[in-house]
Formats: sequence, structure tokens, C-alpha cells
Amino acid sequence: MHNILPQRRALKYTDGQILALEITTSPTGEWVQSVLNSVSSRVGIPFQIISDHASNLKKGIQLFQSHHPSIIYTYDLTHAMAKLLEKELFADELFPNFLSDCHQCRLEIQQTEFAFATPPPQHSKSRFFNLDPLLRWATTLVSIPLLKFFKLLPNYHRDRISRRFFAKFSWLFRYQRHIKLWSLLLHMTRSLETLLKTYGLNSASIYLYHQYLSSLHLPSSFLPFQHQIFHYLHSQLPSHISHTILPSSDILKSIFGRYKHFSQRSPLQELRSLLLTIPLSTVNLTKQFIHDALTTITNSDLSQWVDSTFGQSMLSKRNSLFSNNKFS
Repeated sequence: MHNILPQRRALKYTDGQILALEITTSPTGEWVQSVLNSVSSRVGIPFQIISDHASNLKKGIQLFQSHHPSIIYTYDLTHAMAKLLEKELFADELFPNFLSDCHQCRLEIQQTEFAFATPPPQHSKSRFFNLDPLLRWATTLVSIPLLKFFKLLPNYHRDRISRRFFAKFSWLFRYQRHIKLWSLLLHMTRSLETLLKTYGLNSASIYLYHQYLSSLHLPSSFLPFQHQIFHYLHSQLPSHISHTILPSSDILKSIFGRYKHFSQRSPLQELRSLLLTIPLSTVNLTKQFIHDALTTITNSDLSQWVDSTFGQSMLSKRNSLFSNNKFS
């Protein structure tokens, strides 16, 4: 970390390494604690642990921390800001209506000549991690000149385009003022995430963020939200710590995203050897590294590890189940 932050950039996959990769069907807090104990016995007590405050992770880390009180336990910045946004936006009864109207609009125009202007899809999970495209879409639609649509639809009469545009998108203008405010709330959190993921979390970066917010001349109604952000920042930076600490575990979530991308290629979705793409993502694949890997680990070694770790594969079970049931 001390080598990375001075470069003023976010973490890359190859900046770290995977210390443990464990499989369980019962990820309790006690199990999380046991994994942390096992890793610490091999590499030492960590300086900092970051998590998204999932209940089992939080419990396991706190159990581990009770025996090692010097450890800094950080609530992941990205998750914390998403939760603050969710609470703030849903306090406004118009916002759920806006989401519902966006979804209905998508259904109504995705098979029409305006299909290219459909709202982005909304995800049932991690919705508040992905608000940017939706609010950017809404901001564009309420501000773009109708002439742009005339140029994009040259084969349609302009009167028809105008009528159809207002028939399909006029509902957006009811939210125009609110879209600006929602976008500003989102900008407050995104600018903080960019700053801290570049400079790290320390008293200087908090001060920089405070200065930046002052330059925005935010409306007074935003003060409670601003106070919540600063409460989070100060609660995550212990007063006795002079070090810069990492604010987020985004890089790990990104690595898991890569794993999901690889695993989707499998016809039967299950955790097996593709799980090894997770630690592989953190490696610089040089010719020497590949040579050493091929000459050190044999295919039988890999097969033995997979079988002992995961047991019989889903495909093997399926073949065994149906092999004797042939139709005559």
C-alpha cells in the first residue's frame, strides 16, 4: 500500500496476492474467525481488515479482533456510500416512483423506433452501486434537443417523432428538478470514492474532500447527508492512527467479477477448478512464471486437489445418474 498510494492511482489486480481460498457450505462468523486465525498463523496479524459489513463477516472479524484489538476494521467505502444513498433517496417518495416509471418506459419503447433511447436496465441486487447510468440517461433525455432525434430518425416525419417523443418521455419532465438533486447526491459519493481510492483514507484526504464540497455550494437541504458522510469518514479513521489506510475492498469484488465471467463459460455452474482463476488474477503472467508453474504442478496434482476439495463433480454425478437409463 505504501508503494501504491504515492503513485496516485487505485489498486490493480497485481498489487496484492490471495492468502487463502476457502470453500464452505456454512459461512458462519465462527468459520470466518477460524479462517482469519489460520491465515494469521502463516503470515502474521493483519494491520487492517476491510469488509462490506455482511453479518457473518462482521461477526467473524469482530471475534478475531477481540483477540487482536490493534487491528483496524474498516467498513468498505463503496458499500457504506451505497447504503447512505439508498437511505437518502428512498426517504423521498418520488424516487421509487421514478424507478418504477423508468422500468415501465423501458418495457414500452424497447420494441419501438425509440429503442436506442431506452432506460438502462435496473439490477435487483446492488442497485445503488449502478445508479450512474440511469441518472445520466434521465439527465440526457430531459436536456437533449429534439433535433437530435430528428437526425437519428431521418425516415420518420418530424411531427410523428415529436408526438411519439412526448407520448413516451413526457413523464420524465415531472422529475426534472429532482433528477438534478439526485445526481448531485450521487456525485457527492462518487467524488469521495474517487478521491479516497486514489489518495487513501487519512486526515488530509478528508480535508481535501471537505474543500471540494465547499466549492460545490450545496443547498442547505444537503447538510444532513453531508454530515452522515463525514460521520462515516471520522468513524473509520481512528484518532490514534497516523497512517494512511485503504478505504475499500473493490479490487476483491472486481476479481470475483472476473471469476464469474470465466465461470459462465461452463455449461454446469459449479465451484471447481475455475475457482483458481481468482488467485491467478493477481499474478503477472511472465514466461518464467508459466514455465515454473507447468514444471512444478502436474495435471494429476490439480485433479487430486480438485477432487479432495470439491468432491465428485456435478457432471460426473449427472452421468452416473443417467448412464443406465437408456431408452430402447
